[in-house]
Amino acid sequence: MQGISVFIDRFCILEQKYKRGTVRYLLSPKSCPLKNARWTTAKLGELGNFVKGAPLSKADISEDGTPFILYGELYTTYNEVVTSVKRRTQAQVDELFLSRVGDVVIPTSGETSEEISTASCVMLPGVILAGDLNIFRSDKVDGRIMSYLLNHVVNAKIARIAQGKSVVHIQASELGKLTLSYPDENTQKKLIDFLSKFDDKIVIEENALTFLTGLKEGLMQQLFI
Repeated sequence: MQGISVFIDRFCILEQKYKRGTVRYLLSPKSCPLKNARWTTAKLGELGNFVKGAPLSKADISEDGTPFILYGELYTTYNEVVTSVKRRTQAQVDELFLSRVGDVVIPTSGETSEEISTASCVMLPGVILAGDLNIFRSDKVDGRIMSYLLNHVVNAKIARIAQGKSVVHIQASELGKLTLSYPDENTQKKLIDFLSKFDDKIVIEENALTFLTGLKEGLMQQLFI
């Protein structure tokens, strides 16, 4: 039984390393295999605007109401692209804090610099984006591509500019100074299509691993009945 746990842990680690390597390969001007791809280099602040998340917290979570994302869930619940939301709230907020399709959310604080160098693209309208979140809105780069870039290509740069010890912080003004390269619109569409299918495959594998974990726990319980 211990062997199953070790296998699952190692597989998950290798899977994430493989994913990061694949994304970096595709989203690098030097290695991207797509023909006729055109790349532009710019500062993040030149590509869109930042908005601070709504002043809500875990205390505002309810059983029903408006879909609701808190910053801590970027580490534990959501990946690069968000297509469904688990939390709800009865709180009322300004329209400014309601998601637009393609918004990218980035935590403003975390326990480590690695935690803070993450992002998620919200592909749903009307979701309340709350807590310690920077909301990035752009009409120049697809939010899904931006999320992959922030998570896997410039994540180390984000970690380096994060400040603090027990709690790490990062300001929108600092994020705006990040320099990155992004592909033309046609190339973005092709990469999004591939990465979406790639992520779907990973989800299937993760579900299979979850099943194995549950099976192992069930067998262990039976051994001690």
